[in-house]
Amino acid sequence: MAVEILASLVQHPDGINAAAPPPNVDLNSDAAEKTAGVLGMVPNQVCGFLAQFRSISLAGRAYDKCTGCSETVLKACETQGFDMLLKAFNDQKYLEQLTGLDKLFDESEAAMESVDWVEEGDEDDF
Repeated sequence: MAVEILASLVQHPDGINAAAPPPNVDLNSDAAEKTAGVLGMVPNQVCGFLAQFRSISLAGRAYDKCTGCSETVLKACETQGFDMLLKAFNDQKYLEQLTGLDKLFDESEAAMESVDWVEEGDEDDF
């Protein structure tokens, strides 16, 4: 499957900027034809279900804290080049700090600690 996606991407007129297929589109529609390349539409993601022997194409917006495709990571890679990659390879927390995932984690931990949880065995009856 990965080879097929790569081949579709390489052969698409827009290359790595090929748009994801519109959700719930009929493969024979004009909308599908506009986004398709020589080898058909190029999915952004493919989700497989082994129990049902099927796969579906997914399209979603880029997450601003994604350690792989966020604008922050792409800009750092463009400006710093291989030095940025070396930092990422050598420091396991580098990408989390770069994207702000570490702060998001700390904020969520603080929010979880501030909640007054009802533990099992508490005798509060309604």
